[in-house]
Amino acid sequence: MDARTGKAIRLNRIFNPEDGKALINAYSHSVIYGPIKGAENQAQIRKNLELITAELDAVILNPGLVSQLEDLFYGKDKASLIIQIDYQNYSRKKIIPYDEGSAVSLFTIEDALKAGADAVMSYLYIGAEDPEREALEIRRNRNYVSQSRKYGLPLIIEPRFAREAVDPEKKYDLELLKFYTRIAQDIGADMIKMIYPANDHKLAEIAELIDIPILIAGGENRGEARTISNARRYLENGASGLIFGRSIFQSENMQELIKKLKRIVHP
Repeated sequence: MDARTGKAIRLNRIFNPEDGKALINAYSHSVIYGPIKGAENQAQIRKNLELITAELDAVILNPGLVSQLEDLFYGKDKASLIIQIDYQNYSRKKIIPYDEGSAVSLFTIEDALKAGADAVMSYLYIGAEDPEREALEIRRNRNYVSQSRKYGLPLIIEPRFAREAVDPEKKYDLELLKFYTRIAQDIGADMIKMIYPANDHKLAEIAELIDIPILIAGGENRGEARTISNARRYLENGASGLIFGRSIFQSENMQELIKKLKRIVHP
């Protein structure tokens, strides 16, 4: 026996073995943004997840929510638990925004395994003004990779451009996207979460270069029709699944939306 078996079992809990796809709800936002619509407090998060968890393949939580919501993952045929392993302040746009930010570990892979997680998710920021900061990002994520292999716990890495705030036009640059997704794969990620690269051709080209599952982030909520349309396009152009957060928990009718998304992901 070895840790590869553990990874294989957990990956096949997250991805439907029949089609190799996954529908994942990200609900870890409050550790980065504080209270936002649909995640005002733990009671609101519980209320929403109670409505949809049974229809999802996995849910991403921050560590502070795990013990409070653990019962939602009890029993067979429940969603897998994925825990966000780090904190980052790159994404803040309204409260104390930074041109660049920093990221730091919140817990260890061993902690996540003890908590019953089937995977963890980290950020990887590439292209900081100071090259030493990029090296620190690689080192932090490489440590996650080593620990994930030791304990058999799959790792999702979300690579991002570190200077999106000061150079927003570069955010969707195809060469940059190809560059950082390949780095995430080659340092040892099991899955990649990435932003939609602005058009379907770019996504298809990136998917051709990556040999592990690509999961597309949902971003801001732009309404049910847009969410459904996006989901179809992402899967048609090489994605292995969706990691949608605000577009689900800020929607007008989460239960109906989840049913529609599930039919797209698992037809």
